[in-house]
Amino acid sequence: MNEIIKFKKTIIAVFCLIYLFPFYYGQFENFEGWNTALFSNKIFAENLLKFEYTTWIHNIGFGVPFPLNPNQIFHPIIILFAFLNIDIVIFIFYFSHSFLGCLYLFYLARDLKIKKIIIYTCIITFLGCSTTADWVLLKFLPSEFFVWSMTPILLFYCNKILNIDEKNKIIRLSIIIGLMMGFVILNSHPPFAINLFILLFIFLCFNYGNFFRIFKYLLLSFCIALLISLPKFYMII
Repeated sequence: MNEIIKFKKTIIAVFCLIYLFPFYYGQFENFEGWNTALFSNKIFAENLLKFEYTTWIHNIGFGVPFPLNPNQIFHPIIILFAFLNIDIVIFIFYFSHSFLGCLYLFYLARDLKIKKIIIYTCIITFLGCSTTADWVLLKFLPSEFFVWSMTPILLFYCNKILNIDEKNKIIRLSIIIGLMMGFVILNSHPPFAINLFILLFIFLCFNYGNFFRIFKYLLLSFCIALLISLPKFYMII
């Protein structure tokens, strides 16, 4: 059984690599990601090694608040910007999130008892849809793609918490959901994070019976996400 699971993960990983191959040959129409995310990530990572936290930079005009928004300075990959070529870090970022998005989409569809052929169709659609192609192959928008790739992961855990009765497991899942929601807000463009949370709310409301049963635990998730994301709101303000 473990070998089958590993084989499926390998198939998904290979498919993500094949899909992202044209990434290096794309001509991006939107350079917002280059001028904000990459610029902020690179400077922040270099300053991090010097144990410095920069709040103002003079590289642009007469100076601007730093970091620029959106950025991924709270993402684990930030440290790689200080050691590796930017192109390599970008590819690692896109590959890891493409893989995780597809993998959790597989888990979600499996838990919903969808047929295998439909599951793989979902994965291909997720990677091949216009949203993914636009944000990965045509335009360079890492913050937006980050939210998009985290959607199946959060839907997976929301579906889990709806179908569990044991109190301790519900509390653990609510903490996980809160941590992940906060993680999404910290590393994304806020309006896209809001769109994701609206989607999660609609998904939960469709199972309104269980939704009201776990409502107080979802409030815990919301509070955790709000606390974690406070640095982001501070930057915006």
